[in-house]
Amino acid sequence: MINIKIFIVLFASLFLICCEKEKELPPNPNYQPSGLNYSQVVVVQINDITNSDGNIQTVLYNNSATWNADMDSHLSENMYSFIETPANLGSIMVKFDSIPVGNYAISLLQDENSNGYMDMGGFLNLFPQEPYGFSNNIVPSASAPSFNECSFSINETDSLFLEINLIQP
Repeated sequence: MINIKIFIVLFASLFLICCEKEKELPPNPNYQPSGLNYSQVVVVQINDITNSDGNIQTVLYNNSATWNADMDSHLSENMYSFIETPANLGSIMVKFDSIPVGNYAISLLQDENSNGYMDMGGFLNLFPQEPYGFSNNIVPSASAPSFNECSFSINETDSLFLEINLIQP
């Protein structure tokens, strides 16, 4: 009897999550609803791509809690926004549209084997095995950089151009 109750509760929760509508962004990029100030765009140029294997995952975070959770898990599950594009030798550009005012940080991964996460190896599986990068071109030493080290600000008049160099393992 308890198993049936648990199943019903889980099914109802899943149904509510699946049926919840996403908040749509305004169709006009110049439209600014009261209380929300949108930047035009954040353009990221990703440099130092040494092969065309897999995809480049560009992940935008808007707070340290979600950043820390993803840095610990080596997954991109808690991001504010995500763009995945095929890797091309040299450089590529990605564009985030309609980003609200705030502080953000970006992490990059060239998922060469397209498995959806950063492959780790070496001693105790502590070392990245695929190219990666961070906003402000932070090069980590012993652990992933903090949100504050990688963060940048957007105000209501900003349109940003960032260059991030991939770090080869």
